[in-house]
Amino acid sequence: MGFNAGASLAVGEMADETDWNNYYGADGSLTYLKAEADKLHLCSVTADLAGGTRVLGTVYQNTSGKFRIVSVSAEGIDLGSPALSAYVELADASPDVLVQQVDCDDSTVSEFGQLCFVVPPNAYYTVPSGATLSLIYWYEWDLC
Repeated sequence: MGFNAGASLAVGEMADETDWNNYYGADGSLTYLKAEADKLHLCSVTADLAGGTRVLGTVYQNTSGKFRIVSVSAEGIDLGSPALSAYVELADASPDVLVQQVDCDDSTVSEFGQLCFVVPPNAYYTVPSGATLSLIYWYEWDLC
């Protein structure tokens, strides 16, 4: 059984660039998609910032002018609840808007928590430190 939505292809047939462009139009064309994919090199990702420029309990500001994705992993024993939290604030340098939280409550084993959150341009952000919390990794990606 075939289908026709701007391209004359039967199910299982290979589509060439012309067929693809006819079916998906300008925003889905291979030419458009390739041009968008070529922009990915403009995005930046940091090396692991743990133990370097990023530490738990410090407030940072996103001055990149781009949205930033932050990924943090930490370990601890008897972390309690909440164990690991992320806060973001646009208005001032005291972030108090909770954007993500991981709860851990086992008192006998080492536990890992992982956060991933978005920080708008010019916003402040922090991951508070806990008494038994050790930073494992901290990565940041500035989006294009």
